[in-house]
Amino acid sequence: MLAAILLVGLTLRPALTSVSPLLTAIRDATGMSYPLASMLTVLPVLTMGGFALLAGPALGRWLGERHGIAAGLLVIGLACAMRFVVTDTAWLIATAGVAGCGIAVIQALMPGVIKQHYAARTATAMGFYSAAIMGGGGLGAAFSPWIAHCFHNWHAGLGAWSAIAAAGLLLWWRSPRPAMSRRDTTAAPVSMRAFLRLPRARRWRCTSA
Repeated sequence: MLAAILLVGLTLRPALTSVSPLLTAIRDATGMSYPLASMLTVLPVLTMGGFALLAGPALGRWLGERHGIAAGLLVIGLACAMRFVVTDTAWLIATAGVAGCGIAVIQALMPGVIKQHYAARTATAMGFYSAAIMGGGGLGAAFSPWIAHCFHNWHAGLGAWSAIAAAGLLLWWRSPRPAMSRRDTTAAPVSMRAFLRLPRARRWRCTSA
């Protein structure tokens, strides 16, 4: 299970960090302007936050944590795989947004899985998971130019990370299910409206404002 969690963590940043080292090649090939090129990294960040807040809880209730994370990995893998062939600017930016949505779902659901499976070692498991996320970002930035150079194609540098997502999906699906207590299985899900009524959420809204 820990190996699956770490591999899932590794998939959450290469779709973002693989872009910057190849940005010159991407712009030369597509004629993309600098403002549009910035969307390749800005849009995933926006969707990671917005989609997780608005749709993450609903998807968690509908699909469950196991299926929800699997769906997020599938979305990330498809977004990266599309970059093997996409040359149109609009479609390339769309893959960034789609990848951000997949990342958002996983980041919304994975902490709950870690707490269920590693109740006595939550802090340690979360530390490994966070380190895997950061490590995935470093791998994307470091190896994407090398992959593009080996294949003489910037598409390969962006699309190769679909293989990591596929491996993460396979390992995640074969990992053991976390043992859930009776309280976990019968607890009613909290809606977004109920969440915003919580005192802690109100304090956060006031601080943000």
